[in-house]
Amino acid sequence: MKTFVQILKGVLLWVTALSIFLFLIGGLESLIDNGQWVAVAIWLTANLILAIICVHTLSYKDVYRLSGSEIIDSLFKTPKTSDQYYDSLSDSELKEIWEDMKADEEINRQKCLQ
Repeated sequence: MKTFVQILKGVLLWVTALSIFLFLIGGLESLIDNGQWVAVAIWLTANLILAIICVHTLSYKDVYRLSGSEIIDSLFKTPKTSDQYYDSLSDSELKEIWEDMKADEEINRQKCLQ
């Protein structure tokens, strides 16, 4: 049921965005030029109703997730610097890394002496 509700919210978001986009870019100018004021009023009313429904039903988290921003942010996420990485580790993990580094250093030293 939760997935179905998310699908409906996504459809609502994208239908609203597409309807407003088409109204502003393509439909408004041609309707006004032809003098079709009734069609302008109907389309404007429908877009306002869709926008109001979106504002009341969608949270910021829903819009972030359903618009694709979450995916784009994860694609362009900057990697952690080494300082941030080591600061996030626990003491036991740091000790393990230190011991691995010492073991690797000893192996390299033995290879150089041969």
